[in-house]
Amino acid sequence: MTVALARALSEAVGPGHVTREGKSYTVQPGAPPEVAHVLAIARERKVPVMPVGARTHAQSPDGAAAPGKPKPEILLDTRRMTNLLHLDELSLVVHAQAGIEVRALEATLNERGLTLGDFPAETYRSTLGGILAARAPGRATSRLGPIESTCIGLSVVLADGRTVHIKAAPRRATGPDLMRLFLGGEGILGVITAAVVRIQRLPDARIFAAHALSSVDAALDAARQAMRRGARPAAVRIYDGADAHASGLGTGVDAAGALLLASLTGASAIVDAEARVLEAAAHERGGTALGAAPAEKWWSSRGAPASPGEQPHAEARFQVAAPLGQLAAVYRGVRASLLAAGVPCRAYLAHFHEGGGCAYFAFARAEASDAVARESAVAAGGRPADELGVDAPLQAALRTLKQELDPQGILFEGRLA
Repeated sequence: MTVALARALSEAVGPGHVTREGKSYTVQPGAPPEVAHVLAIARERKVPVMPVGARTHAQSPDGAAAPGKPKPEILLDTRRMTNLLHLDELSLVVHAQAGIEVRALEATLNERGLTLGDFPAETYRSTLGGILAARAPGRATSRLGPIESTCIGLSVVLADGRTVHIKAAPRRATGPDLMRLFLGGEGILGVITAAVVRIQRLPDARIFAAHALSSVDAALDAARQAMRRGARPAAVRIYDGADAHASGLGTGVDAAGALLLASLTGASAIVDAEARVLEAAAHERGGTALGAAPAEKWWSSRGAPASPGEQPHAEARFQVAAPLGQLAAVYRGVRASLLAAGVPCRAYLAHFHEGGGCAYFAFARAEASDAVARESAVAAGGRPADELGVDAPLQAALRTLKQELDPQGILFEGRLA
């Protein structure tokens, strides 16, 4: 079957767009009909398929299946599908194919005075379709929420070859919001081929702010209170005092205290007002303003290996999502459990929005330390990001839907139990 499969895939997408590694083939279709053709080949031969293009939780960064998951025989890579289909600068929406890298899309928008928004740096390392299909709670801003919330239209090829176009429309105006079947779905129901997303105008102003507070709880409470009062920073990050000093940001911060950093963007008058709201919230909790320098330094180095939790070597990032009210407990619980087990760690809190936020931990990864971190995170009310699957009550309904749309089970099932 291997020779016949290779020949069929080459005929579908062109011989220069199929590569083989062992028994697996990476296939790069150039258009939605070619995606449908590849899926037809997979159905005919009962070969499993996994869409790639993002570091999803079902897939490791190098394209291999996650531990415990069989590596699919067809890896469907959409990165030839990079067309910008339509840009509406009046309505502030962009329609692009799923294979375009988010950083390339952002660069094109920036040339026109536009932007997707101040999403975390890792957002821009993926494809548009990959970032929308992945379950990744950290790709959010306080102003815009999770990046998938900016999506207002999708084109998807289902396992049976049908193409579904979910047109941009007000919520509930056309019935059920079918996009929720595919956003964060990790490709288990269909392959995203294009998306319509809301965009923003580049901000008139950016203000950086830093505040020293007595504890992580006080810093988180100040950030939450500022958001309740209407402030919507582009980004917020909180370190405890020790980690602030270890990161080179701790001048003026007590080692037993905490550092609250913020970047605020938008129209000058609005940004000034939001900065005052944040300062008042911090001051009410005993905070001291430290000026812009610490936040500017943090912002300029976002995503660099020196940031806690982002080291590429022995220390690797462990991410936990939680409601804002639980984040401080998650931080304390995981850190205390690791230290009690003799595992030093560094941590920060970030990516706050109405739906919650994230805690990031950096420590020497090992089976024992991972188990300690996971157990304590769950006990404190958080969910490790690589365990964000479909909640149990929805599993049966999703399995029924998958059986209807993909009866042969060719599309990789990710976290569907």
